[in-house]
Amino acid sequence: LVDVIVTPEDSGATKPDPAAYQFVIDRVQIPPEDIVFASASCLDASAAARVGLRSSWVNRTKAPVDRIPGADRVLQFQCLRGTQQ
Repeated sequence: LVDVIVTPEDSGATKPDPAAYQFVIDRVQIPPEDIVFASASCLDASAAARVGLRSSWVNRTKAPVDRIPGADRVLQFQCLRGTQQ
């Protein structure tokens, strides 16, 4: 399932710097539109979308959705850690 593992240390850039995501694209040699990125950080999801990744923000805290420019989707959860809210 996983062919390549890339860490922020490998890229020399840290999230949410788009250069970190561009490094991954260059490393795996896959078109960015074929890569799916999911993050609990709206800033990380937005940065990934800016370099062309299919990006999803896992909005665990029900933050305002307008904080995530560029994301393809926002995932909301009704239940976390096995307890209903």
